[in-house]
Amino acid sequence: MLGNGFFQHRRAVHERSKAKGADSLLDALGQLLQALADQLVIVAAQGVAGHIGFFRLGQALRHFGVAGQIVHAQRHHAQRSRHQFVRVGTFAAVGGHIVHFAVIACVKPALQVLLVLCQVKPADPYFLKAQLTPPRLDRQGKGGKIIKCGEWSSNSGHAQRETGTKVRIILPDIGAYRRMFDTKPHLPDALYSAAQVRDLDARLIAAGTPGLELMQRAAHATWRAIRRRWPEANQLTVLAGRGNNAGDGYLVAALAHKAGWQVNVLAVGDPAGLTGDAASAHAAASGIDTQAWGGQPLAGVVLDALLGTGLNGEVREPFLSAINAINASGLPVAAVDIPSGLSADTGHKSDATVRADLTVTFIGVKLGLLTGDAADLVGELVFDDLQADPALVAQTPASAKRLDAHNLPYLAPRPRTAHKGLFGRVLVIGGDHGFGGAALLCAESALRSGAGMLTLATRAEHVSAALTRMPEIMSAAIRSANQLMALIEPASVLVVGPGMGQGSWGRSLLSAAANADRPQVWDADALNMLAAGQVSLPKNSVITPHPGEAARLLGVGIKDIQADRPAAVRALARKFNTVCVLKGSGSLIADADGRLALCNHGHPAMATAGLGDVLAGLIGALMAQHLTPFDAACLAVWLHASAGQKVGESGRGLAASDIIPAIRQLLEELQPCLI
Repeated sequence: MLGNGFFQHRRAVHERSKAKGADSLLDALGQLLQALADQLVIVAAQGVAGHIGFFRLGQALRHFGVAGQIVHAQRHHAQRSRHQFVRVGTFAAVGGHIVHFAVIACVKPALQVLLVLCQVKPADPYFLKAQLTPPRLDRQGKGGKIIKCGEWSSNSGHAQRETGTKVRIILPDIGAYRRMFDTKPHLPDALYSAAQVRDLDARLIAAGTPGLELMQRAAHATWRAIRRRWPEANQLTVLAGRGNNAGDGYLVAALAHKAGWQVNVLAVGDPAGLTGDAASAHAAASGIDTQAWGGQPLAGVVLDALLGTGLNGEVREPFLSAINAINASGLPVAAVDIPSGLSADTGHKSDATVRADLTVTFIGVKLGLLTGDAADLVGELVFDDLQADPALVAQTPASAKRLDAHNLPYLAPRPRTAHKGLFGRVLVIGGDHGFGGAALLCAESALRSGAGMLTLATRAEHVSAALTRMPEIMSAAIRSANQLMALIEPASVLVVGPGMGQGSWGRSLLSAAANADRPQVWDADALNMLAAGQVSLPKNSVITPHPGEAARLLGVGIKDIQADRPAAVRALARKFNTVCVLKGSGSLIADADGRLALCNHGHPAMATAGLGDVLAGLIGALMAQHLTPFDAACLAVWLHASAGQKVGESGRGLAASDIIPAIRQLLEELQPCLI
């Protein structure tokens, strides 16, 4: 027992220690690192009630000279930080913020062994107390990265004598854990245009923060992000332009040089033309090898400090060749503020745009970093507010709101006396010859998303399939608009268009729906007929176009839509006096009053037929449960994208029906039906 306990408390890694999937989302933090079989991992005792803070660990300073924190790899372990004060793991706990010291294998090997005799197992019900609910961000299963390991060999200790293995202490990315336990997201909610961020920058300077100091803070933030992302790197190539973005680059070069890195600066813009703070930054890097750009080979980590947010129009020489060289290098690339060539306002890429692995942006997150082409160009996005006064930042209204778990519209829990009549009757209209699947997907999505009752109005040929798939749905064979009117009367929300077609059957049904005084969601062929001017959109409606449908609705080309997605979705909302969801990477939701929301979740595996039908049904179900059209659209888009992201992790071959159970699970985790 003592032998097993010794290894257990030191996290003996067995030969089958290969990483495997988490048994729950809370276990995602446990999969930080799977050590090799010839290593032991020392885990410090941490025993505080769940998720209430951070606790420093003295990591044997005489051996390592570092300090940090360690979280046990397994959720149910007695010394995991979520366990309560009665747990054995808190044998050294005292009031206030507790400090635990890591066990030193070569000095105190017996201390943990003695604890085996009174260790609390997960199956001991008398010691298991209710856990605090983890923050919502923890549900996403995102943990830190291992940034440093120290190891030594010792002739002391059971494991060393028998195996000759090394014992090491793992130091996680402390910043990542802080983000995990904090209720704040790693990106702020507010999104800004480039002009708004420049205004914020000017306000900070006017309030007493020198511009050069802001530039230095930006450089330090960029340097920290580079060191964290590429801890083994020791060489940096900076491509600097002509403005403040170049100034940031020169200061990063100075920091890297001071840290002992080999640094090369390639001046794509003439440094003699720099003025103000950028000129001062260039002077700070005067001792670094700087050459004029001439197509030289690049090496190490490449830092893009070329254009920043000041780009207007297409990229020209010499920046064009510099950007092409960066993309052709195959080297790791970090971008200062924004990848050069990408629009900070729209997310539209130029003919030449840097493809970054890491982008560090400052003061305010630019809208263009999260929509359009940005997902393929920004890489990992890191934000630093440069210590800006939040009250001062709040004086500039945001251009858009980024949707995330903590700021979504609220779907109230249900009373214990609830009945189906309280949660609406959704009527799905669609499914012409050969297109019944779209209507069935839409109906199933609405049913599984909480609608009290669901009716499907479709072609007779699809009724048997609907009843077989979902007997809970009332399926009606509809031949004409007259038959549809009887179904519209009791409905609280209509979802119109999935698989409807643009033939006479579809046109007659859409005309009947358009004349009904009911909140509605229009998708697919309903939008195509709306674009053709055949019908008018009722009030309190939501439209859900993809870029092609949006182009037809506005009478422009798809390229015009994608060139400025925020402007397009706002134009659609104004033109039809409605809530518009512009689907695509970085989906956007706008209303006629000018509100704009963005969802930056999703997965490329979602590029498959039927997902739009699922989204339409989800929006309709949330509207039936008394959310406003804008709120229903925002919550639905986030749930849809997040479920797709979760299911998409399995890779290609995702089917639209795959995400419906995931949507239901996410909604229940986020906003429980009963509390």
